[in-house]
Order: sequence, then C-alpha cells, then structure tokens
Amino acid sequence: MRVLRSLSTNGSLFSRTACRCILASLVCYILLLIRYINAVASSANAITIKPLGDRNSIFCVGIVSIARKDVSYIEATVGSLLMDLSPREREDLYLILFIPHVDPTIHPSFESKWISAMTDRVLLYNVTAAEIDHLRELENEGGSFREKGLFDYVYLLKACQEIGAPHTIMVEDDVLEMDGWYHRTKQALVDADRQTSRLGASLYLYLRLFYTQGLLGWNSEEWFIYLLCSVAVIAAIWGTLVTTRRYVPRQACNNKRKGRGNGHISTNNPWKPTFNEYIDYRSALTSDLYLADVSCRSSILGKAS
Repeated sequence: MRVLRSLSTNGSLFSRTACRCILASLVCYILLLIRYINAVASSANAITIKPLGDRNSIFCVGIVSIARKDVSYIEATVGSLLMDLSPREREDLYLILFIPHVDPTIHPSFESKWISAMTDRVLLYNVTAAEIDHLRELENEGGSFREKGLFDYVYLLKACQEIGAPHTIMVEDDVLEMDGWYHRTKQALVDADRQTSRLGASLYLYLRLFYTQGLLGWNSEEWFIYLLCSVAVIAAIWGTLVTTRRYVPRQACNNKRKGRGNGHISTNNPWKPTFNEYIDYRSALTSDLYLADVSCRSSILGKAS
C-alpha cells in the first residue's frame, strides 16, 4: 500500500512538473514570436505596395485599433497577418487600419512610420460636425460603449465594401494569426464554394467565428423571430415529453398485467429476476392457490350436502 501510494504521489508530481514545463515553453514561444513580429513590423522593414488600381485584392482586412494604457498589440497583430507572405500573396490583401478616436493622435502608433509602410490605408473619422460631437460624447468616460462599437464596426465594413474585394475579414487588434492562416482561409473558401455550388444553394456565405450579432444589432432587430423560434422549440419538446409520459408507462403496465395473468416473469435474464418482479410473481401465485383452495372446498361442501 505504501509503495502504491508513493508511486501515485510521484506520478502526480511528475505530471504537474511536465504541465508546468509545457506551459513555460509555450509562454516563451509566444513571447519570442511577438518579439519577432514586432521586429518585422518595425519601420526599418518598409515594404512597397502597388497602387489600388494595379491590384486585384481578394480580401479586405479591417482592423479596429483603440488606444490602450501602457500597452499596444496592434504591431503584433499586423505582423502576424503579413508575416511570411510572398509579394503576390500580399497583393491579395487590402489592409485597412481604423483608429476610432476623434483625436487620433492619442493612439500610440498613429505617428509611427510602420503604419503607412505596412497598411494600405489608415482610416479616420470623416463625418459631419454633429456626428463628431456625438462620437466625442460616446468616447468620453460614461459614454455608451455598445453604440460606439456598433458605429465603428459598420463604418469599417462600409470602407471595406468600397474596395470591392469579394471577401471581408474583420480582425481584432489583440489577435495573433496562426502560421498558414492565409492558405487555410483560401482553401476553406474554395471548399465552401464547391459545396455550395453542388448543393444548388445561395451564392452568399456567412461564416461566423465569433459573436458578432451584438455588434450588428440583429439580436434587437429580429427579437420577434427569435421569440417565435424559441417558443416553437420549447412547445415541441414539452409535447414530446407529455406524449411519452402519457402513453409509454400505460403500455408498460398493461404488459406487466398480462405477464402476471400468465403466471410467468418477463425479464431479459430469467435466472436473475428483479425484486419487484419476484414480489409480483409471489402475489400472483398466492392468489391462484387461494382461488384453487376455495374452489376445492366449494366442491367438497357441495358433495357433502
């Protein structure tokens, strides 16, 4: 017993040590990857981008980047998007960096040289004075973050729509794209287009990877449809349960009564009857013996008389 306990203790310690080593290695890898991406995104690694008229972009990649206190993730996000892409693959992307601030100079990367070198367009607010005042109120502390987030999301979507690219990718400014995301995405679109054509379905494809209904406002605009669907599903489940409860137990009781009248035990294994079936069998046997005894006494008394 002591040997087994010591082995289990050593095994648990080994598993904990192994998990810690794996987590430490993963953290070191992520830190090194971010450092490498930041080096790629530096101003010394400027790249040349062709004008829009000479390009036929497949994807419009939109990134909304807000100013954070004492930290900035946008360099790593842009670097992971463009890392290891060939010049031809880079031309397939039209990258828009949107700074959703009334005063864009508060963003730490606004005046950085790498923004103009690595992005195709730095999007700023180009709205009326009344809208600027309203956005300033929303941007201040205590403003409606949800309303401003919806406005910024739609504003960037419209900017991507003006590009004319067949596909739009919305990326958060604190996301690291995995290695090979470009080729995986293109292959997934090819497979989806082939399957859609084979099924004869609509040409439109909506691929939902994150919760965007809140930003688009569909949860409030189509609440009645959601309510009807929810009520229909609940009613269907409730009706199924009630029907099952109403008819299935009654049929099972009838089967037990038939089995009791025939004087046998209905079970999957005849050598292992359950306790309830044993009691039912004893009750049926006792009642049969009692009836037989009563009939015998009646016949004897009849003869005697």
